[in-house]
Amino acid sequence: MIIRDSHMPGDLSVSDKGVSEILGHSNYKFKKKNGLYVVEHKKLNPFLKKAAKVVLPIVTTALLTTAALKAEQISGNVDDVHTDEPIPELVVGAEGLGESTTNDNGHYNIPDPNSVRMPNIIITKPLFDAGIFNVLGQEIYGFNKTDGRFHWNGRTNSGIPASSGIYYLWNGGKAKSFFHENGESNIITLSPPDLTQRIDNKGGHRTASIRNFTILGNEVYHDLSRMINIGDSTLYHPFMIPIEEREEEDWVYRNTLEGFKRLFGLATPRPSDLPLPIWIYEDNIPEPNDSVDYIDILSSVIEDFNRNGNWYDEEFNILRGDFPEHDSANYADFPQEEIERIGEGVVFNFLNSPYRGGNAYTHLFRGYEDDTNYLFIVDINRNLDRAPPITLRGVSSRELFRVIGGNDNSPHNSSYISANEAVNVGGIHPQEEKIIRLCWDINRRCPTKYDWPDIHWYQPTER
Repeated sequence: MIIRDSHMPGDLSVSDKGVSEILGHSNYKFKKKNGLYVVEHKKLNPFLKKAAKVVLPIVTTALLTTAALKAEQISGNVDDVHTDEPIPELVVGAEGLGESTTNDNGHYNIPDPNSVRMPNIIITKPLFDAGIFNVLGQEIYGFNKTDGRFHWNGRTNSGIPASSGIYYLWNGGKAKSFFHENGESNIITLSPPDLTQRIDNKGGHRTASIRNFTILGNEVYHDLSRMINIGDSTLYHPFMIPIEEREEEDWVYRNTLEGFKRLFGLATPRPSDLPLPIWIYEDNIPEPNDSVDYIDILSSVIEDFNRNGNWYDEEFNILRGDFPEHDSANYADFPQEEIERIGEGVVFNFLNSPYRGGNAYTHLFRGYEDDTNYLFIVDINRNLDRAPPITLRGVSSRELFRVIGGNDNSPHNSSYISANEAVNVGGIHPQEEKIIRLCWDINRRCPTKYDWPDIHWYQPTER
């Protein structure tokens, strides 16, 4: 007689000695062959044969008794945030469930090692408090209680003898797997259901628990650590961020991730709205002179940004006439027909006194419910060529950095565009370029701000 539970991971949790003691007769040998438990009969008489048929289902029930039916499993693929290439040989762990190492395709799979699983079975909403289910998920017999000793006579609710095979006793939260032999009865003991498990309104079985999920970066990538709600079949496809350390003494941040956490706290435009169109009113453009040409410099600044993502449309939209008249400094009375005509993008307004003083100001003019914006108005001082060391390149770079969600947190004595508007820079700093590229590669994966990961899941580390 071969007894097996093909749905249970790993070995059955009992020693051969314990089973031999239960059988209690020298005519029986209990062995494990090829992962199966086999009872061999040395000498068989009718009495012992009958005893074996009665005892073995009870023994098997004990063998297959495990913890609650927590069909918790998490799997997915891990790739590089920049290249989208799968990352092999990363150790992925889920607290309480175990670990997995990513394969050549970046795939990992962590099942619950303590679960009795009914794979590919959808249990319909039961008619009773607890029931006997076959491997198809069909309830064949019911009980009007949820815990204690269950005596099953081996028949269905219709009185038909159940065939030999694997069955499950399930009370809506916990389960036991056992072997039933045709014509025999079974006694199963089950504790009360776990309230963390439930039957949902569609009748399917679901489990879930909050667990700590980690990926070790192998000193090439930053480690990932987060809490995640793991259910009966959770898919999670995280990306990993390479460790890019500072390369020169004037680089402010230890690595790109640290800089990203400092400089990006605002909402980045949705990838579906990128590249953002640029809108300029023809009669609002300052006349070029020997020191500055506003259109040429803006074009050069946008090229700088687009080396690290497709942020802005490099072909400007030149609108006829001058910037529309308005009385409100924050454009609250900006003509509605102009808003409808422009739709989305960045509208430049060159004026003598930008909003709230200073040399520039970015207005987050229109946005979505997730706080991402799709229409901006950027005030720029039209007299920057007369106010060195402040330059149009430095000021416009900083404002376009704000448009994509950047802020001014860099030290003021640095040569970063995110430092302050008085910095006379020749372009975006190399470390800022890496930070902008990281922002682009994260943002392109996230349709809305709600889809963004918490960047604090990633731990800044040095090699």
